[in-house]
Amino acid sequence: MKFASLLKSVISKLDESEREVVICFDEMAITQRIDFNPTLKTFTGFISKEVSKDEYFESDNPQDYIADKVLVFMIKFVSCNYKQPIAYYYTNKHLDNQKMADVILDLIFNFETDSGIGVHGILCDQAGQNRGIFNILRKIQTVNSSIKFLQHPVQTCDNRPLFLMYDNPHNLKNLRNGLLSNTVFKLPDWFCKKNSVSDEVSFKVFEEVKKIQSSSELSNIYKLTNDMLNPKPFEKMRVS
Repeated sequence: MKFASLLKSVISKLDESEREVVICFDEMAITQRIDFNPTLKTFTGFISKEVSKDEYFESDNPQDYIADKVLVFMIKFVSCNYKQPIAYYYTNKHLDNQKMADVILDLIFNFETDSGIGVHGILCDQAGQNRGIFNILRKIQTVNSSIKFLQHPVQTCDNRPLFLMYDNPHNLKNLRNGLLSNTVFKLPDWFCKKNSVSDEVSFKVFEEVKKIQSSSELSNIYKLTNDMLNPKPFEKMRVS
């Protein structure tokens, strides 16, 4: 059974209110290698033309057109516990932002018009490449810059907004890494007055708490460890 038919079969069993999704995408590192697929009778492992810059397909350097990442798209239903990978592309550093934006728009149009699925947002991490893709999407329609949404590109969606979102685990990771680099964040006055707190957020507070706990039998933050205060480079990359 083809993927589209299978997905339509799943959708047909859902209530109208359950057919609302967010499109997520992310890259994963893979080993660089070229394989022969006997079923498709073709070689695999090259970057996908759908999302890569055209000029690198004529390069004399194999590293320019052999993939070292796979870009995976997935839909996550908002009101039910169902998610489904929907597409993947082989990539490397030569990803084309405009082509990526076109792929995202094609997915949205196909879901909205063919599958009866309402796409309410796009979710990814805050990598520089992804910020560039969002900037291209924002140029399609007038954007509310403070709320981060744009008018839905599908004309039949009755002015429904399409939200552009960065996922919270990566946002929290970036906040933590900023604090680890001795960055001090300033809180707005209204927030400080409302909650009776200092206007500065600094990681030094946790370091002081760790020193106090090391000489005390009582730990107010018992899961606070030295590894959290001084993570190794790989640990700084983790979002779990």
